[in-house]
Amino acid sequence: MREIDGSKIEEIIPSQSSTNEQQIPALVKPRKTPEIPNWLPNWRETEGYPDPRGTVAKEQWAWEFIRRNPRYQHLYRIGRRHKESWYIKFPTSKRFSRYFKCTPKVNKDESYEEYMARCELDNVVPKITPKQQRILDVFPVAEFSKKLDPANTKPPKFNKDYGYPINNPFSEDEEEITFSIAGDDEVFMAFSAALPIKAQIQKAEQLLLEQQKYYEEQGNQLQHKGNVRIQPLRNYLRYLDGEIEGATQVEIASIVHPNEDQDSAKKKVNKGIKAARNCRDFGYLKILGTEILK
Repeated sequence: MREIDGSKIEEIIPSQSSTNEQQIPALVKPRKTPEIPNWLPNWRETEGYPDPRGTVAKEQWAWEFIRRNPRYQHLYRIGRRHKESWYIKFPTSKRFSRYFKCTPKVNKDESYEEYMARCELDNVVPKITPKQQRILDVFPVAEFSKKLDPANTKPPKFNKDYGYPINNPFSEDEEEITFSIAGDDEVFMAFSAALPIKAQIQKAEQLLLEQQKYYEEQGNQLQHKGNVRIQPLRNYLRYLDGEIEGATQVEIASIVHPNEDQDSAKKKVNKGIKAARNCRDFGYLKILGTEILK
């Protein structure tokens, strides 16, 4: 109570609790965690993984890495969810452009019914292709079917005509030689037919020797041309699965390499995870196209 001009006025002081109740907490968007496939083996055990001591085909090893590829999993889900008969069942759906590639191009939010009407007005015969076919363009699988399901342990049929991806094989200007590196042990080169061949071959040999020296300096052993060592592949798969489940490299090292000291095991895992990602992202092509060594 206080007095102003002879009048007593009751003063209301907000309490600490009422002040806190008026504060609006900031909205924090929850972080999306990667989905863990329910078919993953227990990476803490060797059971559930191909045995490098057995007679496992190269197709099986390649498939193990392909089915762990996030883009492959995404393209398969698209293919299974939206089949060719979909747009006939839902001719007025505005999602038509999301599930099909069309020539001429379909407009965003244009239904199949609207698209066909526009093509008829333009006197054009459209070509409609389900986007499930994209998986055949990106990965070396021969045909789309349930056999492509990443949950399957048996490898699907692979496209034998699918070749190595080549990064920047040609330059717009004529150069003596251009090359790019994919991983420590893979070098892609392109030569120019408009320039002397002998000089290009000599330079290519020099570049390869330099890259080979760097490869050995990283602690790698030279192998016969066209061969892939099978022994570390099972550990590579365990590294990937442990990483997907959120395990740290220290934890992975202690479980996969329990008989080694912590530092050397951690270095092995750190280097091995990079190699494992390489196999998952594009190295499966090397596995498919080369002889497997024990």
